[in-house]
Amino acid sequence: MWVTASIGCWHHGQESKKSNTVVKGFIFTLAYPFAVSLGKYILDPAGLPERCDDVLRWALWYEIADRHIAATLVEPGNIRVSTVFLALDHDFSFHGPPILWETMVFGGAHNQYQRRYATREQALAGHTETVLMVKTTLLGEKRMAAQSTDPTEGPQSL
Repeated sequence: MWVTASIGCWHHGQESKKSNTVVKGFIFTLAYPFAVSLGKYILDPAGLPERCDDVLRWALWYEIADRHIAATLVEPGNIRVSTVFLALDHDFSFHGPPILWETMVFGGAHNQYQRRYATREQALAGHTETVLMVKTTLLGEKRMAAQSTDPTEGPQSL
């Protein structure tokens, strides 16, 4: 029996380039060609990360897990800020703590902006900071647009 498990880069519901790899009769869609060797993690029932060296167990968990921990839609502009549990260690130096959470912005001036974190607490704080950054930028853009359309704000002559 063949089992297909998609473990690609749909971290935030956005598609990115993927490569297909066959591993022991199972087809995996991988975000990185070396993803099978990266540290794999799942969340336990309390929401804490635990290392998972069993690729099949990890892939089956990944397939059904709700990995979003925060999502904010910033209006106007339909800008989405999303924070997720990555399930793969993104510390590519292999010397620090596992980097397991990520915040990304979709849309607006900060489109594709991302930050990564070692803990859930850091990720939630980073999500809040990123939403504030997006809102601050929108407010600045709104003020600049208002000034450029205000007829009383023209050049002044002496």
